Amino acid sequence: MASKAYDWNELKVRRMINDQIGGTPIVLALSNDGQGFVAFERPADVPAFAIDGNVLAANGRSYDFSGRDLAGAGPALTPIAASQEFWHSWRSFHPATQRAEPAGAAAPR
Repeated sequence: MASKAYDWNELKVRRMINDQIGGTPIVLALSNDGQGFVAFERPADVPAFAIDGNVLAANGRSYDFSGRDLAGAGPALTPIAASQEFWHSWRSFHPATQRAEPAGAAAPR
């Protein structure tokens, strides 16, 4: 999978980011305490998750921060590798990383 960097301060404000990396739909979510976060592939039938406390919800299904379906009826979400790093350090070792545009930002020309 390709890599993409997100601004931590934006995640703190929004608590959840639904996006795509390459052709893979993903979701990032920040825990209630503002310290921990998770990153999962979004199932193909989920256009976007919502967050309520530490629960990810979509299409009548709910998942905890480990990705487990709380009803126990469906498969768990697939985690993706993610880490919190300083941008200037990360890009030194991963120069091909795409940087996410903040929500509401104009597309580059």
